[in-house]
Amino acid sequence: MSTLTSQTSTASYPTLEKFQQQIQNLEYLCDRLSQIINEDREKHSLLGSARNKLDSLSQSLKSQEFRVAVIGDFSQGKSTLLNALIGEEIQPTRAVPCSAAISILTYGEEQRIICHYKDGHQAEINFQEYQNKTSLDKNLALERLSEGIVQNQVKEIIFEHPKLELCKNGVTIIDSPGLNEHPDRTSITEQILRNIDAIIFLTDAQRPLTRSEKDILEDLQKRLSINNSLNGVDNLFIVVNKWDALKKDSDRQDVRERIQNICLGENPIIFGNNRIHFLSATEALDAISSNEDNEYSQQFKIFTSSLEKFLTNERGNIKIRESTAKLDQLCIEVIDNLNQLLRQNPLCILELEKTQTEIIENIAHITGHHGKLKVSAKEIEARVIKEIDLSLNEWNKNLRNLLNKSSEKWNSAYFVKQGHEKLVNYCADRCQKDLDWEFRNWTNFNLHDKIVKPNLIKLDELINDSITSFEFLSISHKINDWDTPNPNWTFIGHKAIKADFPEVLSRFAWKSDEKTKQKIIDEASENSHVKLEEYKKYIIKNIGQIFTEKLAKSDKLFASAISKCDEKLNVLEEDIQKNKQEHSIWITERKQQLNELRKELSSYTL
Repeated sequence: MSTLTSQTSTASYPTLEKFQQQIQNLEYLCDRLSQIINEDREKHSLLGSARNKLDSLSQSLKSQEFRVAVIGDFSQGKSTLLNALIGEEIQPTRAVPCSAAISILTYGEEQRIICHYKDGHQAEINFQEYQNKTSLDKNLALERLSEGIVQNQVKEIIFEHPKLELCKNGVTIIDSPGLNEHPDRTSITEQILRNIDAIIFLTDAQRPLTRSEKDILEDLQKRLSINNSLNGVDNLFIVVNKWDALKKDSDRQDVRERIQNICLGENPIIFGNNRIHFLSATEALDAISSNEDNEYSQQFKIFTSSLEKFLTNERGNIKIRESTAKLDQLCIEVIDNLNQLLRQNPLCILELEKTQTEIIENIAHITGHHGKLKVSAKEIEARVIKEIDLSLNEWNKNLRNLLNKSSEKWNSAYFVKQGHEKLVNYCADRCQKDLDWEFRNWTNFNLHDKIVKPNLIKLDELINDSITSFEFLSISHKINDWDTPNPNWTFIGHKAIKADFPEVLSRFAWKSDEKTKQKIIDEASENSHVKLEEYKKYIIKNIGQIFTEKLAKSDKLFASAISKCDEKLNVLEEDIQKNKQEHSIWITERKQQLNELRKELSSYTL
């Protein structure tokens, strides 16, 4: 039973280690940039595009690997070369064709082998199963090779191991099945070449670059070439294996010339330094296992060093430069975005300004509403005064008729017998009482009920509507905060229009009963006209006071509301200025951090 040996490779890859350190440095800078642009995502949504690009770059760095494929026909020594590269004898080596499935060797914290099948499912397998699945049945390999390959249901096998030194430094090795006899060669080739960085092509020194191998190389050149270049490709390494089998210098020279003519001739397949190597994988693996230094271990070190330098100095340096340039461009983009943000207000400030605008609009609303109230109040007051004037004039106009009608009920017969003085006094007293009663009726039903009361109710409604508009500013109020009692009009007519009847007595003592009545009524009517003009002034003054008192309450609440609004606006303005200052400081600090990060980036070269 074949088991995994415990030999540890003595190979070291300092340039690859340096490259991996450089990748880690770039990952660290990506994390720093991420901290800068991810702080307060909602506040600075303009940085969203940069975040997406940074996430993509960061993910690319974290998944950074060099993919190296080893291609060669059956029994060319691919498995032995892989074991020498890795320093572990993990690939099965037999005298019959092996590697029926693609094997992918990569670094892992623990040894783990995962088999991926063509039907899509996968399963973890042990090392013995791995060797069995990467080899063909001996009889099939010897007699029915193509049938065995077709029957194989394994798509690829992922081999993870913590001691794969080359893979630990970011290299993934792809071990391909032999392509010459594979019935699905095109599909396998496409699978191998997906995102490939370098190819190691093996040929046997005893039969170097057969016609079918040359066809495969030319096919690889076309697939790897950019814009169908005729100058060859730089990421194709030719390894002439089993070099120890050639004992004569002349034979070795013939092989060298054949390889160079095919690969570097008139239509070159490859270009670049140290792309062709003459090795013995078996001898190199023995030297590595026994920690010896000989011709073959030296040749192998030259080969691995060439591969390492290509991956790092050419492929890796390009990736470092591209990633560095992308990261630097992201820093520039973020700085530009920050400059735009400096000219814009963040969401918190916009919300404060929105609240500020709403308060200003509400102030304008209630100010307009209160202004309309003042105008309406003046109109109502003028209407009240006009209606009082018209009503009182109408009443005064009909007063003589009212008194004449009421005089019909005066019982003056008794007083006629008592003498004219008592008659006049009686008639004057009854006239004054009737006058008082008529004026009381006008005061209660015309002045109060028909004129003053409905108009004051309308005024109260307008005031309440105006004060309700303060709710736009969240100003609380109660109805008794502004309400003024409506007047309970008392009868004051006799004080205003009382006639001077003693004078009537002295002047008309000689008159008869009816004539005395009429003279007193006439005197009362004429006297009331003068007195009512003074009374109208009194009423108008009182009406003005009532309106003034009611509006004064409303004015006071309005002034209080505006004052509270001004306080809110002052607080908002302070908050806005504070946030703007913090916003400016935040952007300035981030720009400084970004410029410092760019300085560090300029020093990160391989």
